[in-house]
Amino acid sequence: MKKFLWSILALLALVMSALGDGDWKLISITDNFPAVNSPKLASTTSGDGLPLKLPIGSTKAIRDYITASNGLSMNIIVGLAVYGPLHKELTNSRWSYGYASYDRMLADSRRVMSQAIDMFGTNSISSDTMVYAILMVTYFNDSPSVERWPIERWPIALDIINPASTFGTLTLDKAMDVLGLDDPSYTELVIVPVPKLAKVEVVAEIEPGVQATMTWAIGGGPQLSSTWKEKDPSRESTIAGYLYLKAWAADGSIRSRISLTTDDETVTYTQFGVRITPPKFTIRKGEVDVTVASGSDTDIFSSRDLNGWTSIQSLRSFHSTSDYPTATFTVPMGQSHMIFRGVSY
Repeated sequence: MKKFLWSILALLALVMSALGDGDWKLISITDNFPAVNSPKLASTTSGDGLPLKLPIGSTKAIRDYITASNGLSMNIIVGLAVYGPLHKELTNSRWSYGYASYDRMLADSRRVMSQAIDMFGTNSISSDTMVYAILMVTYFNDSPSVERWPIERWPIALDIINPASTFGTLTLDKAMDVLGLDDPSYTELVIVPVPKLAKVEVVAEIEPGVQATMTWAIGGGPQLSSTWKEKDPSRESTIAGYLYLKAWAADGSIRSRISLTTDDETVTYTQFGVRITPPKFTIRKGEVDVTVASGSDTDIFSSRDLNGWTSIQSLRSFHSTSDYPTATFTVPMGQSHMIFRGVSY
């Protein structure tokens, strides 16, 4: 079934049936621009030309970012379909300046999905036929110079096609319920503009002790390890000026490191999109606070004379709700005059 549905994706991208006169395209979204603290700002670059933070770390962070548009000429497609011997689909699309969250986008999509259900219900379809709800987000719809996908259409940033209900029991709530944050997707890409991008290296621990790597350098295509190809044989799409990250390596569920390089600077990010920086120490009587990048691994050492160093603490993928959480550990008994240093990676 999955292989069959993938063939459907290409067809959906090429053939779209409008709902009536395309009324959804007339809906005002002036109140749906990304808010001041929207995910769009998560990729703001610093003086080194690289993002201060990558918009990754959870499904919510990824989908909030995708539907924020980020100036990437976003088009949203919503609709219904049945597959098999009987093939019918009904979708409508809209250009959008973006939303402050994925949930806001879903709320705005309910009206067009309601229209789709009303029109789809006029078909003569067996009541026990499964109906699929569709949600697609494409980028670069007004940028012919950006590299296209193999089907020569717009890059798909988000592609959800999930079974909603049988035709006889289809309702608006059932159609929308399978497009939520907890529902699976076929494609989910974080596409971040990085104008000075010269090299990318992604290392993902797909299993304990098993790493998969993807590297890309300007002037060449992605180079994948055998473990990466086994994990995900689909195309890698990072191109000059744009970082592409797939959700499985960027949703925070596995340890990953994303290193981005410009001509003269390299920055490494954790699976939560936070820049890895040296740990910072605050020493109190009997205790030490160490602040690290969320998701980083940190080894802490102590010394009494700056010559011999002893490993005293290790933080593995330490994280919390903060980008730079703080852990506290106790100074060993009788060792009040100690020097501490650490390394994060």
